[in-house]
Amino acid sequence: MDDENLRIPALLSGPSHLDSGRTLENLHSLLWKAFTTKLDETTTLDSSQRFSTVFRSLQPIILDFASSSVTVSAVKKWTEECSSSALKMFTRNRDSYHACPDASHLLGTASRRMYRFVRDELHVPFLRTSMLRNRDSKESSLDDNRISLDGGTELNDHDQAFPDLTTGALISTIYQSIRAGSLYDPMMECLLEAEKMS
Repeated sequence: MDDENLRIPALLSGPSHLDSGRTLENLHSLLWKAFTTKLDETTTLDSSQRFSTVFRSLQPIILDFASSSVTVSAVKKWTEECSSSALKMFTRNRDSYHACPDASHLLGTASRRMYRFVRDELHVPFLRTSMLRNRDSKESSLDDNRISLDGGTELNDHDQAFPDLTTGALISTIYQSIRAGSLYDPMMECLLEAEKMS
């Protein structure tokens, strides 16, 4: 989402709806700064609650810039529309990443090497909530070979649920690689590469 997507309510689109001495450019700048700050502060919230919280926090800025002709209902409508739009964009981007999850291009050399080892050698997938076993389930089906603690993981299509997949099982896969010593090879490669660079 960029600052152009923070659409200002129609009632603020004309200069007669802004307090004297205020400009839309100033308003856009303040909204964008407040938006990005609040977005960073709300990372622990569920997405729908997060975007609603973020856009509600922008209301005082709009009301401060608005002339008395702007109604609270117009600001509330803007808040709802922006929250909905942001959630849709977020969901679309998240789903696009889920289709082919690979963050290696975002990582440094050593981190990338470790990331590739965990994903490619240990077969630890990018986790999504839909993949995790329901904790309330009475069944535990770790025997069906979808995940094994020796580092092998067989995954079905990315849209399917994995009722036997647990965070603990995946952590155990990584832990077993430490105990078996297989994690030390890529780690030593990282250290040797760093030594060559210094």
